[in-house]
Amino acid sequence: MSSHSQHIRSRSAAASRSSKWRDTPIFWWLLAGLFAAAFVIPFLFAAKIPQLLASKASEIASEEGADSLFPDSVFIGGADALITVRESAVLNPPVDKDFLLVAWFKLRNLPANGDDVRLLSHIDDSQKQRPGYAIALARHKNEMRPIVYWNAVNQRAKWKIFDSVKLNPKSWFMIALSFYRQRYLGVHIIELSSDGKGEQRLLGGYDVGEAGLPGGSASLLLGSHGTKSFRGKVGPFGIFNIRDLGADLNEIIKEFRTQPLKLPSRFADANVMLWSVDGRTDQSKNSLKITAPSEKKRPKK
Repeated sequence: MSSHSQHIRSRSAAASRSSKWRDTPIFWWLLAGLFAAAFVIPFLFAAKIPQLLASKASEIASEEGADSLFPDSVFIGGADALITVRESAVLNPPVDKDFLLVAWFKLRNLPANGDDVRLLSHIDDSQKQRPGYAIALARHKNEMRPIVYWNAVNQRAKWKIFDSVKLNPKSWFMIALSFYRQRYLGVHIIELSSDGKGEQRLLGGYDVGEAGLPGGSASLLLGSHGTKSFRGKVGPFGIFNIRDLGADLNEIIKEFRTQPLKLPSRFADANVMLWSVDGRTDQSKNSLKITAPSEKKRPKK
């Protein structure tokens, strides 16, 4: 028998076995199962999409919605989303009194190792020396620390590094920047735990000597300025000028911790340069213009 004939017979036998396999009930059950899976799996996936979208929408609504501690806080949702306090001389530290700046923040995510997030900035970029001040959080070697830019017109500043902090994402904290006796620069922080109780800490200080006062003409910016990683909320913030701040500073910070929506009893109207609990209105006698992200005008097409 020729090899060609053997090949034909082999193919005929294989075809016969294949035909017998197709005639069995198991084959048709498997085929029906494959067809069912081809239709059912995409259908189930499509049915899940609305649930996933609803879950994401709920998460966003939770971020943007009313907050139990600060109902009027402002949501910062992306790059260049800012609260802007219009340029004014009262934003600068005075020559005859001490200076205190406080601001509450809640970040969705804390900076990754090697990154930083700018919390607020008051820097005059129109001048070569870039006078002004700014506060950021920076993480280096898995330690997170506040860093402060403090620069007078006649000096070249470096960011000043303060003690490490252990903050929780999606939890409120308050940064307080103080400058008194025209030379001592310090940072306090209030960290709120999950039960809402706060702990205040002094994170160190610097003797900046006769370096001078940060001046210049610039707006105060809170939120995503210079870095893209700010996503969260901004609560009450304010700037205060007061004599002999060092003597009462701990008590003032304590009052901000226990009653964050009220001004400390030590402050008179003349001490309040800026005070906003909603990120839109200045309750001080200066009535500074404040613009929140949702209120900014869209650019003309």
